[in-house]
Amino acid sequence: MRHVTSRLAWRGAAWLLLTALALTVILVAACMRADAGAVNVVSVTDGDTIRVVLQGREEPVRLIGIDTPELRPRPTPFARQAHAHLRELLSRRRVWLEFDATERDRYGRVLAYVWLIPPGAARDPRVDMVNAAMVLAGWAEALEVRPNTKYAALFVALQNEAKAARRGRWRDTR
Repeated sequence: MRHVTSRLAWRGAAWLLLTALALTVILVAACMRADAGAVNVVSVTDGDTIRVVLQGREEPVRLIGIDTPELRPRPTPFARQAHAHLRELLSRRRVWLEFDATERDRYGRVLAYVWLIPPGAARDPRVDMVNAAMVLAGWAEALEVRPNTKYAALFVALQNEAKAARRGRWRDTR
């Protein structure tokens, strides 16, 4: 009798372990999908903010690592051009979001790197990542806000390249 009870205990422990392992795999897979999930762009708010449908809800997304001139309350120089360039890149497109250390800012906006193709398939972030493309075009400046700094060095290098080539907002600078 004691042998049967021991076997049942081992079976129960094995079943519990397998269930926990399966749940872990499911949760990890869900997190990976959420990190690089494809979403539809609903609108472009300004040069560094868009609205997307994320998990069935329309959400504002702030592009991490860049800053563009403000459209509101009054447009600052180059705000309209930055907005137009981002609209040209993204209007009504399907994009992929990549998150960094913090998923939302103090205003409740989702913080993300926005990709035109899945991040794992990207070959050149200068072209495939919208944040980088905005800096390279000269319509956005590199903006490092810790702890979201995964691509900070890239954005600074692209800003220097845009300045040297006098692109976008750097056109009339010496």
